[in-house]
Amino acid sequence: MRRLLGVLALSAAVAAPVAVAAPAYAAVPCRVELYSIYANNVDESDGRDELRFSVGGNLYPTVNYNHVKMVTGDTKYPASFENPSSVITSVGGSVSFSLREVTLPSPGSGTSLGSATANGGNCAGLAVGQSLVLPTQFISGTNSTWYSYEVKLEVTAI
Repeated sequence: MRRLLGVLALSAAVAAPVAVAAPAYAAVPCRVELYSIYANNVDESDGRDELRFSVGGNLYPTVNYNHVKMVTGDTKYPASFENPSSVITSVGGSVSFSLREVTLPSPGSGTSLGSATANGGNCAGLAVGQSLVLPTQFISGTNSTWYSYEVKLEVTAI
């Protein structure tokens, strides 16, 4: 009888369903980073812009002369701007990357050319650690001359 109970217990253990942990999905928080910026046409008549991003009250870059030079046709990546990023902490939250044209020799915060924005909904459905490059956002207008930039942001669920 003991042997029969042991066999029944063992077979029940083998047939028992195994619990599998579902992947952790998070709409927020998520980290938002610059993925790239492409200059279709720069703002200055001299053919080059000196640029910074304002993100979450911080200016990027902070060193490297406090600006990034771009001419029409240039593509720059996060390292050129010292990796600007911020965090969205709520579904209704957002992060804006304000592109700023600065004037040398004292760049300061400069003049806003426009912004690229990510919001909490951009992170919906991402597994923790998963990233998504958002569709290109265009920043264009007229300041000194007509300008146009293509900005891509990347969101990562954390």
